[in-house]
Amino acid sequence: MSEEQSTLGEAARRFVEDFADNWHESGAGRMEGRVMGYLLITTSDHVSSAELSRELGIASGAVSMATRALGDQGYIRRRRLPGDRSHYFEAHEDIWGGFLTSERRWVFRMESVLDEANQQLDLEGAARRRVLIAREYMRWLGDYNQQMFRDWRAHLAAHTEALGEEPLDPADEETP
Repeated sequence: MSEEQSTLGEAARRFVEDFADNWHESGAGRMEGRVMGYLLITTSDHVSSAELSRELGIASGAVSMATRALGDQGYIRRRRLPGDRSHYFEAHEDIWGGFLTSERRWVFRMESVLDEANQQLDLEGAARRRVLIAREYMRWLGDYNQQMFRDWRAHLAAHTEALGEEPLDPADEETP
């Protein structure tokens, strides 16, 4: 798609690119970062694949891969509108709580992999110790992640009213 067709202003385009650069530095895909950045600042309730392609100047295949990854990680929702065959996307209001939830799922999976390695492999000495330490780290991180999520929701609830929004109930969303 051509960038000339985009209606995205220069400041918004800079934000999207800066957001994508930082997103990518965390180890995630840069295209996912561009899509996420755009969805954060759009004033629309939902955005079509075609709009993402046009506004970001990217191919529909790149939009598809990025939105699938973001959806799988819990950052965005895919919607269908009655009578419309297009896919529409919206960012979760609290994508950062979603980040913690996604991280928690990864931690549980990694803990399981390490636990299985400890049970299935005939490890001894330093190798066994490294696997056990890694497993314990994942257990600790999982517990801490739950506490961070609760703390985050309480913090957000305490500050949304100050931001001119309705107070947020910390229990509105599930704990990861």
